[in-house]
Amino acid sequence: MQIINRLIEILFALADARTGLGITELAETVRLPKSTVHRILQSLLKYRFVCQDEETKKYRLGLGILALGTSLLNQIDIRSVILPYLESLSERLGETVFLTVLEGDQAICVEKVESQEKRVRFFAQIGSVMPFHCTASGKAILAFQPKAVVERILSGYNFERYTASTITSREELEKELAGVREKGYAVCDREMEGLVRAVAAPIRRDSGRVTASITVIGLIDRFDRHFMARAARLTMECADQISRQLGYRDPSGGVGPVSCPTERRLGLEERPVEEAAGVCE
Repeated sequence: MQIINRLIEILFALADARTGLGITELAETVRLPKSTVHRILQSLLKYRFVCQDEETKKYRLGLGILALGTSLLNQIDIRSVILPYLESLSERLGETVFLTVLEGDQAICVEKVESQEKRVRFFAQIGSVMPFHCTASGKAILAFQPKAVVERILSGYNFERYTASTITSREELEKELAGVREKGYAVCDREMEGLVRAVAAPIRRDSGRVTASITVIGLIDRFDRHFMARAARLTMECADQISRQLGYRDPSGGVGPVSCPTERRLGLEERPVEEAAGVCE
């Protein structure tokens, strides 16, 4: 029982620390030896109940706690800040919009605003892990990570094929990520689900690090070239507004989109229509 009590004390201590705690701070807070705290943290990291910031080395609550219920979601500051923007973007475009955050080495959907029509149930659900190689949300996050993080994530990465359009090699993905960095947004063109397209833009925290993305997703009968260009522009504008709200300031003096999306720049290919992987409701 003693180890359980100590584990719970550590979780509560991290819940109270909005910016995270270093291992020394944490040990002092819970009044335990650093060796004991370190051992418990290793177990919590394994199940993603906590995560460690790559730069500050501080620990904070992880999204693995989602498995225990929805209470954690209501405590994550980024969600409360971003939800109104998701709702506004969904209303403007009439499509489903969702938020993905980088948790450890995974991109996880943590919030979602459904289209009023709700024509299709997409793969992206709250708690879903979004593959980096075939989702706009994953690409928009991975493209702006430090080289060391990209190397760690892609080392031994499983390029699972979901459709005929899925990227299946590291070389192809790195080329795609370079395009994302150039344009400022990512596109998924029937790579995860056969009749689905999506566009996503990165969200930066006050430090400038990309830690999340906002994605608009829908069926290709709506997501033609004209609509995708408009969706890309509005999604980037929305991501820029959220980044400012989170404290980010562009060193150049502005927070505008990296580039203006056009039909040509979207790079959508004319491919044979495949059967939808989404489940119609």
